[in-house]
Amino acid sequence: MYHVRSKLEIDRNTLSFSNIARLTSFSKSFTLCEKSLSKGIPVKKTSILLITVSVALVAVASPAFAESDYSKRVRIATVNAGLYANEYCDSASGIELEDSSPFYGAYLQWVETGKFQANLFGYVAPDVNYSRVTGLHCNADGYFLKNALGAFAAGIDFERIDISMDALDAIPGLESFGMENEVTFALFRGGFRFAREFSPALSATLFPYGGLTLERVDGEVTVNPMGPPAFTPETTSDISDSLTYFSWGTNLTVRAFHCLELTGKYMMRMRDGDNLSTVTAQANVYLPCHLAATYQFKYMEMPEGSDRYHLFGLGFVF
Repeated sequence: MYHVRSKLEIDRNTLSFSNIARLTSFSKSFTLCEKSLSKGIPVKKTSILLITVSVALVAVASPAFAESDYSKRVRIATVNAGLYANEYCDSASGIELEDSSPFYGAYLQWVETGKFQANLFGYVAPDVNYSRVTGLHCNADGYFLKNALGAFAAGIDFERIDISMDALDAIPGLESFGMENEVTFALFRGGFRFAREFSPALSATLFPYGGLTLERVDGEVTVNPMGPPAFTPETTSDISDSLTYFSWGTNLTVRAFHCLELTGKYMMRMRDGDNLSTVTAQANVYLPCHLAATYQFKYMEMPEGSDRYHLFGLGFVF
């Protein structure tokens, strides 16, 4: 597998009388909901609590953003942890594997509103499908020829995934199975980035694009079947390849209440009837004291399977 219009700065006056009044009002609302429960209205108490706490956090945090302005520059750094899942299918060997693993990463982003955005994400899944998976994903876009609807945009999206697999004798019928695989993607894209501000508290951008994806695979697979070596020798196959895809997609970002940012992305790679999709979703909640909480999801189809992850993070905005 990212922008914001806010400033993460809170001072000693943030918990002002107006904020306390807001919280008091939410508390009263929660009390009324509790009374509704006693009258048999089918509302879950935990759901009411979660909604009340979420709204209360927005009420406390939003004045810190509204009184300041991060609309020109945002830089964010987070550390992340979550769950990574992989599906692998080797039709030639008849091998199908599916597994999940803890997942760790670090994320950096720099946004100069109206000029460019760039981000960098490094990650590792130490043990999934008998493999160690490490990756580096980065992208950057520049904006130019602005007008009332938005601006033209052009950029690059790059990802490198390294997979080192050693299944030993865990696969039925094999004494050992191993793979070394390095996959590199480079997407060169261009399009128009639409920007709309619906109110001081709500804005959105939509970036449809088209481009060219270059994919390079370098690696080999080693298979050692069970049986006498003279009749079932170990074999090593080169799986290196170079592919070119036409790619298209769209990125949608919505910013609300000066402290919430939601991003959804879809991309399809097309080549000779093969269509491979990538779906990405991200939510950022910008908190007081220059803190940010994040969630990311990504699903990526590959010729030999798929990767997906759920990732949670905490970081700083500066």
